[in-house]
Amino acid sequence: MAKRNVVVPIVIIVCMFIFFMFMAVMVGIAVFSSEMPVIGRYTVALVKVEGVITDTSDEIRLLHKYADSPFVRAIVLRIDSPGGSVGASQELFREIRKARKRSDKPIVASMGNVAASGGYYVACAADEIYANPGTVTGSIGVIFQTFDLQGVSKKIGFDVNTIKSGKFKDTGSMFREMSPEEKQLLQGTIDDTYDQFLDAVIEGRRVELARAYLRRSEHKTSPSLSANVKPTSGTQATTESAKAEAVPQDVVKNYLRSFADGRVLSGRQAKELGLVDNLGDLRDAVSRAAQLAGVRGRPTVLQEKRKPSVWDLIEGRTSILSRLTPRNGVSLEYRLSFD
Repeated sequence: MAKRNVVVPIVIIVCMFIFFMFMAVMVGIAVFSSEMPVIGRYTVALVKVEGVITDTSDEIRLLHKYADSPFVRAIVLRIDSPGGSVGASQELFREIRKARKRSDKPIVASMGNVAASGGYYVACAADEIYANPGTVTGSIGVIFQTFDLQGVSKKIGFDVNTIKSGKFKDTGSMFREMSPEEKQLLQGTIDDTYDQFLDAVIEGRRVELARAYLRRSEHKTSPSLSANVKPTSGTQATTESAKAEAVPQDVVKNYLRSFADGRVLSGRQAKELGLVDNLGDLRDAVSRAAQLAGVRGRPTVLQEKRKPSVWDLIEGRTSILSRLTPRNGVSLEYRLSFD
């Protein structure tokens, strides 16, 4: 009888232990399922760049995470953004380039509805760019805008007193007219930032732009446009790639500058100009990324779900809020604008 009284508690304890172990395993699967590939399948990770580009900490965190993950073979950037601040766009561009170099994993950009200005800037860091035929892209350039509240302040009857350390410290103030000297100063800064944009596009897409330049030059009646194209070895290049490599960088930059004037382009127009590699949707981009990584068959797509917070709305991560939010001081942006 005593022996039976001892066995029953032991059986209960063992059953409880098995139950808790089972629950722990289930919880572990639920927590880590987004990071574990399906058995026998390789993974392509998806990083979304959405809304106005202001804070890129989440995107950079995911880039580092997937670049270091042994389960991830390639990364796809899904871009649906009209652009954003210059610094944030440049930061994300650099981190994508670093992730490519450090991990040696292919990164493919997939453009959604809009991937313009800073959104396109970010895409240039990828190995290849996919766009839908009707994707709104291009808008290569820099914009600076301020509100003019002089009329409002006079009508309401208030003024602003400003004490500053230098004559340019309140450049862009909403309560006074900008001087010609200030406009000239800002224009110089904008021109420099614009040139940085062109350099980034060429860094990511020099050969593709050169190919487009050569194709378009062949259709022109004047031979002068292609006169500067000479093989570096002094011999006639036999392949399109070799010819593209031989196009001087200043020629490529002038070609890019000819349409990098802020104009909006469709995905199909961008492909013809050399700004985009292929026309296709997100699924096509995932397949291409897997192919570049040497993955056979359909890969598993890994995506970390992110819940938008109230702070996201306050920061203006949507284009509407961003356009309605007043900016203090100078704010240079790589952003598509319909103002």
